[in-house]
Order: sequence, then structure tokens, then C-alpha cells
Amino acid sequence: MRLGEHGTRTHVAKILAVGDVAQWQTSGNAVPASADLRFCNFVDLELEFLQVVSPEVILTPVVADQFDCADVALRLDTLGYTGSIRALGNGMPKPEMIEREVKALCPTLDFALVEIEAVARLS
Repeated sequence: MRLGEHGTRTHVAKILAVGDVAQWQTSGNAVPASADLRFCNFVDLELEFLQVVSPEVILTPVVADQFDCADVALRLDTLGYTGSIRALGNGMPKPEMIEREVKALCPTLDFALVEIEAVARLS
């Protein structure tokens, strides 16, 4: 367990995707069903929730309506999260600047940006 050995894990997800789930569904998108993937809203990022889910990697948009990747990284750093965080985006003019800023705010986190367009070209 990445946040300490206390607490009961009832659902272990390898990937936790942070975002506005209701907006995603309202836009006509389905929330994929997978034992390895769990979705949550930014406000759900609390210690007890992370202890239950115990993700290996957390995905977040670079910028969302109510938060950005720096907000997510700061919250997770405060909660003692030690897994990986990947911020997803495209068309970022200077992604290295965003990555540098977040790493300066939270130097102990494993944080990186992933350009969605680059991933799409690989498939």
C-alpha cells in the first residue's frame, strides 16, 4: 500500500483518473469499466479514499474547469502519495515549463506530462 499500512483496502486500482466524471458522462462519454481503472473527482482526493483505492499511477488533465495538475500534485504530496502522477494534455506551447513548475512545487513526486497527440501517433 502506498500511503501506509493502516486502513483496509477494499478496491485496489492500478490507475486512478482524476477529473469531472459528471461532465465526462454528460458529454456522451462512457466511463470504462475495469478492475484496474477507477475514476474520481478532484474533491475525492482524500487520505482515506487513496488508502482504499491505493493506485500505482494517477492520471489528471493538465488543466480542467475546477483544478489543474499542480493542484492535484500539491494535494497528493500533502497526503503522502508516493506513486506516479501523469498529467495528460495536448497543444501545450511549453510543456517542459509546466513540468518544471510542478516538480519544483513537489520535488519528491514522480510527476511527468504526457502529450496526448504524441501517444496517439504511437498507436
